[in-house]
Amino acid sequence: MSDNPEPAAAGARQVIPQGLVHVGFVDVDAAPAKTFPWRDAAALRDEINRGQVGGEAGHLRWFFHAFDRRHMWFFIGRYEPREPVGGVYRAERQVIVRRSRAAEEGLGVAATIAGYERGQVGLRAGMSPEEVEARHGAPQQVIQLGPFGAFDYIYADICVRFLENQASHILARELCVGPE
Repeated sequence: MSDNPEPAAAGARQVIPQGLVHVGFVDVDAAPAKTFPWRDAAALRDEINRGQVGGEAGHLRWFFHAFDRRHMWFFIGRYEPREPVGGVYRAERQVIVRRSRAAEEGLGVAATIAGYERGQVGLRAGMSPEEVEARHGAPQQVIQLGPFGAFDYIYADICVRFLENQASHILARELCVGPE
């Protein structure tokens, strides 16, 4: 058996959980989609992110949404604040990009994809808490992060961050609990 687990079924679309506290995402898969060459998508991302102020009603933001073996999906969301705290990003459009090493690196998502496809220390992003415990044992500590389904499993050597009840990052322990 390999040290790294098998990724999701070949060709399956992996949705990336978003980890913003008190913020939801709506209409993502219903938003109109257009395919872009990766360089054009990167230019669009840079244009959207330039000068935007988070938290202001109506600002736009770029998000990495999903990938499969052939494509990556991003979406552009417009922020709608909600009372008394938080808000939603309503997807206005999806941007689809053909996968390549250059596209992954140029759009800044290579490490995220590697976390799902290759993982590290026998774990990968996308695993359930039960799958993580089956491979790495019970955590020494569980730290709740706020929104439902967001928590850290603390081990002697690593931290596994969960968003939407699935592992999203395998981190150095110190990044979750600070230096001892």
